[in-house]
Amino acid sequence: MNAGTTHDEALIDATLNATAETISDMVTSALHNGHALGDLAVVVQRAFDGRVRMGCARRIDVARQFGGDPRLAADKRKAVSEACQTTPPDQLPIVLLVETEGYVAVGVRQGRGEVGALS
Repeated sequence: MNAGTTHDEALIDATLNATAETISDMVTSALHNGHALGDLAVVVQRAFDGRVRMGCARRIDVARQFGGDPRLAADKRKAVSEACQTTPPDQLPIVLLVETEGYVAVGVRQGRGEVGALS
């Protein structure tokens, strides 16, 4: 594994750890409002200045959004889109984007699995 990938994974993991409680609260709220876990995905975006935006949406909408995201290379767009669509219904895909100097690091976590850096 190269240093860039190791650094990207560390950024993505730190962002996930910092937002885990809020993710849990958002998903719990969505479930209480009648949404099925198998229909949901979470997006966490950390800007270069450290600000974090988060949202919980339908998986298909998240897959479409990132399938056409011009900030990402074609292979990354495809990987994020496929990860959202193929996550088992008893797990939650969490898409994490972290703006770094010159590029966007992206990773997807599914359920209790490891964060996979796609950058």
